[in-house]
Amino acid sequence: MMIAPHAARPILRRRFGHAGAVLGWGVLGGLGFVGCGSSGGTSPSGAGSLTVTITASAGVTPSVAVSGPAGYRQSLSATQTLSGIAVGSYTVTAALVVVPNPIVATVDTATVTGGAATVSAGATATASVSYAARPGSGALWVANAPNALAATVLAYAAAQLAASTQAAPTTALATEGGQLGAAFDASGTLWLSTPNVIGAVPADQLATSGIPSFAVILGATGGSLNFPAALAFDASGTLWVANNGGNTVVAFAPNQLTTSGSPTPAVTLSSTGGSLNGPIGVAFDASSNLWVANNGGNTVVEFTASQLGSTGGPTPAVTLSATAGSLNGPAGLAFDASGTLWVANNLGNTVVALASGQLGSTGSPSPVVTVRATGGSLNGPFGVAFDASGGLWVTNPNGNTIVQFAASQLVLSGAPTPNVIVGGSSLAGPAGLAFDPSAAMLPLQLRARAGYTVQIPAGRLESRAGGGY
Repeated sequence: MMIAPHAARPILRRRFGHAGAVLGWGVLGGLGFVGCGSSGGTSPSGAGSLTVTITASAGVTPSVAVSGPAGYRQSLSATQTLSGIAVGSYTVTAALVVVPNPIVATVDTATVTGGAATVSAGATATASVSYAARPGSGALWVANAPNALAATVLAYAAAQLAASTQAAPTTALATEGGQLGAAFDASGTLWLSTPNVIGAVPADQLATSGIPSFAVILGATGGSLNFPAALAFDASGTLWVANNGGNTVVAFAPNQLTTSGSPTPAVTLSSTGGSLNGPIGVAFDASSNLWVANNGGNTVVEFTASQLGSTGGPTPAVTLSATAGSLNGPAGLAFDASGTLWVANNLGNTVVALASGQLGSTGSPSPVVTVRATGGSLNGPFGVAFDASGGLWVTNPNGNTIVQFAASQLVLSGAPTPNVIVGGSSLAGPAGLAFDPSAAMLPLQLRARAGYTVQIPAGRLESRAGGGY
């Protein structure tokens, strides 16, 4: 299935397929330092010193740990000389830090110079740690899908998203093939879906505009990929893909994402009784249950975590159907911090919310909130994602805009004017979008401290087996 040029017809107005605290986040293992012996000051007999030089940008509080003989451990956040410590081998490790922002946090990573630090009596060993922002982080990334021959993937920095703008993106990556889905893994690699191919752009290629080299390219085998339209990672790092043209959802395990090829999916979910009908949106809830938007069937279905363990055609645990236009070409899905599911209606020009209490059983619930279009605010809405403040971002492929509704605008039904409108000539059929980092890729205990609104879902979502992020 090919995507027609944007100038010829609307890209997405149809059914696809079938009619501030800074904190540490995980220790980077294996970062050691070679100590450079030099003469130190006076030290107790049999003791020495270790100087750890730490550099970081303003606003970044490093998270460095030193471990050594007899269970020695010291945490550092700035350059320091550890004096009078026992002789022997020491290891210095540095964790990622997340710099909060009301829209999207920035991830800083550490570069270590040296190997194992050896402290000698009466001498000072040295090591250094340097922090810098991980390329790609602190931005909203948008997949443009003008046609099947050329596409762009655009990054808008948090500072650009604070107010309406027509400014050019900070980064524009040129790719082949129309882009629909976009998702970041925990390492900051950007995964993109194109017709029958999924590609991975590593973080180090996200800093500057140009033509990236895909570090990994996954091709189709036996229908494994058939117009892949949406991507989502689960808590284990498994990549889930909605095949809009094949009426399947497939999963690639982490070990299948390291090299290019055409692997057989680790799991394939097939359609049973129309359970999958033009699937085009996927999202995980806080209990690792997978929700799928059926653009061709006007339904949203749920597969529990236990149903995702093996290939088959399971009957969805929950099927939500349309009532009075509540679902009309559903596309993008996103959960807010309270466990409410938000759905972009690509054909209805609305975004609707289904409360967590409405997600427990099959039925046709009326949305608790319906955001309607005003003045082109919603024009074929497709992708949805929440920022750190609880604001909802929506792509309008038929209007060539990205809009944000503030959290305060999502409380009651209506037709609010977007809080932020991003436009400009760079946008051409914007579809999938993803924040780097996404809140889902941060461990639960770190999200609130990183600036993200966090609330443990009550009731059903909280009690489900399968763990959480």
